[in-house]
Amino acid sequence: MEDNMESGWIYSERATSTYDLVEQMFYLYVRVVKAKDLPPNPVTSNVDPYVEVKVGNYKGKTRHFEKKFNPEWQQVFAFSKEKIQFSVIEVFVRDKDMVARDDYIGRVEFDMHVVLTRVPRDSLVAP
Repeated sequence: MEDNMESGWIYSERATSTYDLVEQMFYLYVRVVKAKDLPPNPVTSNVDPYVEVKVGNYKGKTRHFEKKFNPEWQQVFAFSKEKIQFSVIEVFVRDKDMVARDDYIGRVEFDMHVVLTRVPRDSLVAP
């Protein structure tokens, strides 16, 4: 196993064969699990939540739920290390609005330099 702590990425080396034509690639996996006790929209008294994960110019969106204050998404997003040029992961929770612009519920930000890293075979989210 090689440990590259400067970049914050850990990977393992394995024996290669003549049939191994795939180059090793590195990914940042982001798992969106759930939200609890989301506030209702003051107009509709409901919330139709979804999550948007942004890493620089790249983003992923979960499915949205209708009228759910405690949603559980259990969705995983993979961002290629080669395309990541920013050091911040932003996670937004939004309320889907079918008529106007989606409402902002909350946001959390992670510095990629302090994000835990794992060898893919030990990871629950890596294939």
